Amino acid sequence: MATKEIQISEIVVDPRLQLRVKGTDKAFVDEYRQDIENGAVFPPVTVFREQNGKFWLADGFHTVEAHRLAGKRYVSAIVKMGGFPQALEFAAGANDSHGIRRTHADKRKAIRALLESGWISASSRSIAKVVNCHHETVEDERSKLQCSGIEDTARTGADGKARRNKHKEDLACDDCSFHVDDDVSDSDSIISDSERLFEDAFCEMLLKDSQIISRQVRCSVGVADVVTESHVYELKLHLSMSNVFRAIGQAIMYSQALGFGRRPAIACKSMSGISNEFLKHIRAVGVEVINCEWS
Repeated sequence: MATKEIQISEIVVDPRLQLRVKGTDKAFVDEYRQDIENGAVFPPVTVFREQNGKFWLADGFHTVEAHRLAGKRYVSAIVKMGGFPQALEFAAGANDSHGIRRTHADKRKAIRALLESGWISASSRSIAKVVNCHHETVEDERSKLQCSGIEDTARTGADGKARRNKHKEDLACDDCSFHVDDDVSDSDSIISDSERLFEDAFCEMLLKDSQIISRQVRCSVGVADVVTESHVYELKLHLSMSNVFRAIGQAIMYSQALGFGRRPAIACKSMSGISNEFLKHIRAVGVEVINCEWS
């Protein structure tokens, strides 16, 4: 695969993509630095390039840091197209056949990073294939995460089909605040055909934007409609003054319950009776509003 010399200052070194439990090891970096100063040539790192030109470092954290300390301005890189989600998926399986080999703890950290970043509804076997581990290890990390308040009501397999999880009752922990049935009524989890179609269309839009999504994610305060690595979306077919306050509250509560910096947002198919001034007030409290206006 062709490589390119990338200016180190243009590479985003995001700690969320460094999936080593111990982080970047200073001893290895110093060893690499000395080798570079002695003329050694290292394998290219891997970066993902967004359309805006941003480079996300997915593999080669020790190499980039060693080049920087050695006074190098550029590093050889394999450039792939994509953003943070694609970089995370790649990082979750990196260094399995080269470089500093991953430990079992490193693989568990990679699993948890995927689950926390939108892969909660992916099947355990799909995640295991990415991380290159046994699917039972994924199940173990998934159960720990569910005890902290994140729950998936359906999983998407490698074939792309969503399947309801039939054993959620067995996954609830007696000593944690999260329970499957205590806080969520049956009516909260039932959506109409028109709502499902809108949710399908909205998720398709997010997928085209290369975002990793989870649908109907159960948490400690209810069921969030759509969750990505950056947002928690409350979906409404029609947004008006009669339901906007409830939508705001739901979006904020789900966002706080699911955590990890996800921002609350409301997406609607249509909107009426809500002025631009009122929308400014909604955004002022930290809730984004997306009016899709689809027919």
